[in-house]
Amino acid sequence: MPPPPLIAVTSSEMRSRVVSVAKPQADPPRDEMVLGLRYLQALSAAGCLPVVVPPLGAEAIDVFLDRIDGICLSGGPDLGPGAYGAPPDAWLGPTEPELDRFELALTRAADRRGMPVLAICRGAQLLNVVRGGTLHQHPPDVVGTTIEHRQVADGAEPTHDVALAPGSGLTRMLGAGRLQVNSFHHQAVDALGEGLVVVGRA
Repeated sequence: MPPPPLIAVTSSEMRSRVVSVAKPQADPPRDEMVLGLRYLQALSAAGCLPVVVPPLGAEAIDVFLDRIDGICLSGGPDLGPGAYGAPPDAWLGPTEPELDRFELALTRAADRRGMPVLAICRGAQLLNVVRGGTLHQHPPDVVGTTIEHRQVADGAEPTHDVALAPGSGLTRMLGAGRLQVNSFHHQAVDALGEGLVVVGRA
């Protein structure tokens, strides 16, 4: 029986851990990677072996990709608009320039190899930019607020519909042409990157 595929999961957010009440037993404040466990649990349930990858230097990326079978680009903060040649919008959220640098380089290298990439939320936007696409930095300026793409309702609550393209792989997989989702993204695809196909619209 072949070993399970090894899937690298990026962590697109860094936080500074600050102890609210200083105690002698507490760890000192430090920068930490943050990643929701759902990514890892879902990959494990699908028969993969997930591993969280920290930001690596450019010289380590190809060496790392030699040892894995695919990557999962997770969600996180806004992608800096310099990555697709746009000035920052007044509504641009917090960005992580070092993580942008790493994830863009990692995704470009994986894409050149034809390596499987599962891109979720910020990851999908980053993949679009890697393929030459652009982003809307603040969707309400484009589509209004009839649908709250960054919902204020409880995170477990689906808040709007997504229409799926007939005949798409996603439609076949889910057995439905429409589904309800929760929504926490602040950016969205504008110009579509080369070779990408839209299969869901809200």
